[in-house]
Amino acid sequence: MAKVGYIVVCEEVFNDRGDVTLRKPYNVITPYSVPGNFSFVLAFSMFDLKVKVQYKLKIEITQPTGSNLIEEVLDFDFTPPDESDPLASGAVNLKFNNILFKQEGIHTFRVTINDQTTSKLMIPVLPSGQ
Repeated sequence: MAKVGYIVVCEEVFNDRGDVTLRKPYNVITPYSVPGNFSFVLAFSMFDLKVKVQYKLKIEITQPTGSNLIEEVLDFDFTPPDESDPLASGAVNLKFNNILFKQEGIHTFRVTINDQTTSKLMIPVLPSGQ
């Protein structure tokens, strides 16, 4: 069964000939005010993937009240550059621009594969400009 490895929310991700750099990982999301817009990258890894199998990724960001701020579903087939990789792993970096954070407090970022395995990360949202 496919699994989610790490989940990181950061400012940017750079890939320089295979060397991946996560720039400024966030332990707090700080729009100028709340409600307020904020851009970030959601970076995560997956492993135990099967080659040439269709997967469904579900990305959710839940507000402190429990309502979804974001819910996206993406379909993909896994085809690694090296099919002999015993872990059959990969990484995804999704850029979210100007997301309107409506509430202060702990937001939960969830990544789910095929409605079977879920990993989550909790990050507070606090205004920076007041």
